[in-house]
Amino acid sequence: MANSRVLTAETCRREIRNADELRYTHPRRALNAARKALERTSRLDDSICGSNEWQLLQADAWAVLGSALRAAAELCDAESAFNVAMNFLKAGRANPERRAELAQRIAVLRLDQQRYGDALSLLEGAYEVFEDLGKSQRAAGALADLGLVLGRWGQPKVGLSFLGLALDRLDPRRRPRNFLAAVHNTALLLHELADDFESRGLALDWLRLAQRCHSLVPESLNLLKLRGLLGLAAIRLGALQEGFHELEQAADGFRQLGAVHEQAIVLLHLAGAHFGRGDQDNVRRVAGQLFPIFRHLEMGNEARAALLLFLSAVHADRTTTGLIERVTATMRRTAPLVEGL
Repeated sequence: MANSRVLTAETCRREIRNADELRYTHPRRALNAARKALERTSRLDDSICGSNEWQLLQADAWAVLGSALRAAAELCDAESAFNVAMNFLKAGRANPERRAELAQRIAVLRLDQQRYGDALSLLEGAYEVFEDLGKSQRAAGALADLGLVLGRWGQPKVGLSFLGLALDRLDPRRRPRNFLAAVHNTALLLHELADDFESRGLALDWLRLAQRCHSLVPESLNLLKLRGLLGLAAIRLGALQEGFHELEQAADGFRQLGAVHEQAIVLLHLAGAHFGRGDQDNVRRVAGQLFPIFRHLEMGNEARAALLLFLSAVHADRTTTGLIERVTATMRRTAPLVEGL
């Protein structure tokens, strides 16, 4: 009987971990798995594992649900889930490492919400906790997240310096996901800063390094994000056939995963590339692929409004490069990011 009780608690832990792992490969499946893990964990009798461990299990289940909701772009529900997770942590005995981990998860949500100051504050606090506890790899992961926040907050060069510090400390064998995220986000910022042939070549080198680093962990979602960036970089360097192929493959992959924000971003890049070549037929074809995504997004959603603007412009034959760039920027601001947790 005692063994079955231990296994019951361990089953909850395993389901929570599995749901968290799915986040990197299939957001919608991760969300379903996280809800099932939470349902099972909520039914666990606290006498099985003790009151404090029960509180931690509940907190973990809600935290993983929050991250899954964020990955699926359901930000309001993610906020609520994280609040519940924090309440469970506060109800249990003090566990600074667990609170710092949750702060990292919430910081990525704050970044999605464009609440950059809040994200920085949470990450700085998490970094200090990890350093005080001697968790050097976790601290380096927080540094990498700080670099991404700064990069998204209009300070890409400062962000790159933080990412460089993180990469100097991260051990890819011990923290492969954090290492991969740091390389990926370094490539992303370099790609955004690239304004001449040499800097674009450097960004492409980092993108290819990130692609090789994906062999460390199975992350089909983030690998598809990388393929999209590689395609865009190739087009900018004049390798049109390679670039269009990578973008088409990435868009189809995101469609199969149900990752609508990422699919929309890649399709908008495709539309921009086709428009730049004067290929209106393909711009309209891409707009047709974007319409189901537009219908999927919630009313009042900023991304939905941006897509409507693009679709209306295509329909009225008033598309411009500037409009496509603005709509793409909006979609990128509201899309889930590459994280190391």
